[in-house]
Amino acid sequence: LELPAGCGFFVVASAARRPRQTGRKTLTAQREGGGFSWEGEKWFWTLPAAPRPGDTSMRLLLEDEPAPIVIEVEVNDALLPPATPEDEGPAGRQLRLLESLVERLRSLADDEAGDVEYFAVGRKLLSTFIDWKSAVAGWCKDYGEGQPPLDIIVRQAEELPSVVERLASSPRKILTRLREQQPMGRIQEMDSGCVAWYVRQPGTTPQEKARARQTLLAVSRRETRDTLENRVLRQYLELAEIEGRRFANLHAGMKQSGRVLQVQRYARICRRLARELSDEGVRTPVPPVLPNYVLQQETRYHRIWRAWRELVRRKDEEDDVWRWQVRMWAEFCRLTVIVALRTLQEAQVIAETPLGVRSDQERGRWVDISAHPAVFLLDSGGARQVVSVIDAQDAAAINFGDPAVWPHLWSIGSAAVLHAVDLTSRDESWTLVWALHPLGTSLPDPANEAKSANEALTELRGAIRKYTGRRIRMAGVILISGDGAYTASSSEIIEASCGDVIAYRCEIGSETLLPTVRKLADMLPVAIGAASYG
Repeated sequence: LELPAGCGFFVVASAARRPRQTGRKTLTAQREGGGFSWEGEKWFWTLPAAPRPGDTSMRLLLEDEPAPIVIEVEVNDALLPPATPEDEGPAGRQLRLLESLVERLRSLADDEAGDVEYFAVGRKLLSTFIDWKSAVAGWCKDYGEGQPPLDIIVRQAEELPSVVERLASSPRKILTRLREQQPMGRIQEMDSGCVAWYVRQPGTTPQEKARARQTLLAVSRRETRDTLENRVLRQYLELAEIEGRRFANLHAGMKQSGRVLQVQRYARICRRLARELSDEGVRTPVPPVLPNYVLQQETRYHRIWRAWRELVRRKDEEDDVWRWQVRMWAEFCRLTVIVALRTLQEAQVIAETPLGVRSDQERGRWVDISAHPAVFLLDSGGARQVVSVIDAQDAAAINFGDPAVWPHLWSIGSAAVLHAVDLTSRDESWTLVWALHPLGTSLPDPANEAKSANEALTELRGAIRKYTGRRIRMAGVILISGDGAYTASSSEIIEASCGDVIAYRCEIGSETLLPTVRKLADMLPVAIGAASYG
């Protein structure tokens, strides 16, 4: 197949065929939701995005008996990860969008000053649970008027400048043993290897074996700074310099804030010290890196070792963020829908489940949350409705509402569903929320997406009526990711509608999410109230 990158790749396959993407790394596609009927039972799967230039030609493997099915896919018009943090092209803006989403999720736990609960196994922190009131405040916080969120590189820039200055200015030295040709009068030590070499040389006396140059192979000792701990130190300095540039570039709009200035100073210090260590012959470590006694026990080097591991994990995480960005955008949309409903004055929270922020993502999933995270009482336009927010990518969603409806909803690939019941008429409606995240250089047109989704809703209503005998009210909301390069005055269409579907491009910046939250707060009650039988 030859396909454009579009808004990601999805596979509909039977339960017996588990899709895998093979290339430099074999990755299993992630199943979204439960099974549905389509010429037998089928499942909806999300494929990862290509994180490396060589992976734009991917091989899709579908497990089957007696032999697997292999599909060669050539991806066109795909955005590839930028080479530098300062990249101002579409790929650079895309990566900054993803980084701003991750940073906003992390800030919910890192910036929280109140009581929080932690879930850990042994000494490994798995997730941090915070109350929804604090989460909504953090989600709506405007960083443009103050300091950017707390980050690993911010903490390191506060704690480690004096440590790296002292270590790099006077790095630990050791004496190494080398075998080399030495004048006979200076030889002090010979080991078994030198003796074996000596025996093989022609001649009977040392002078004859030393030949014209009068040198023999012997052991010498030299002072060197090229030790494992100094190699880790040099690589840490290089990683910290890159991470500092990334942080400053991500928050270019707050370049005069104290945190950004401090990180920039620290990045310059790290760049200078890394060059000095390189000039002294210190190389970078070759993976896998196992800590030696100095890295484990010497206080200053141990701090560098811990900081180095944090930045190495962050670098590895960057690939996973790019790889699973489609699922991350879907999760961002679900959280923003909940936050937007909570900000409505006419909405009252009836029930909610805890919100846990994971310390590490799980294939694009950053939060621990129930399939039914919140239930609201919405009093809007004279109608009182109970609105339930449902994770449409969680198979446990079938435990809510009519089980006969869910298999059809899973077939349409929505990220979230708002189930509303009118307390007076007992009428119910289903509002589907789609999350579209472009992976190519061409941006989706909201008008075309709204038209396509409205046609899909019409077909979905017909399928539900055919197989269940029920007529249900439905509406749709499409949330398209934007990297902040477009404004309301741009010639690009930001919002469009068609029938029962509204499409909106969310222009996300690193400083604030308030415009998107407020727009959704205005849009969702309208979409819920406008749901029709088609």
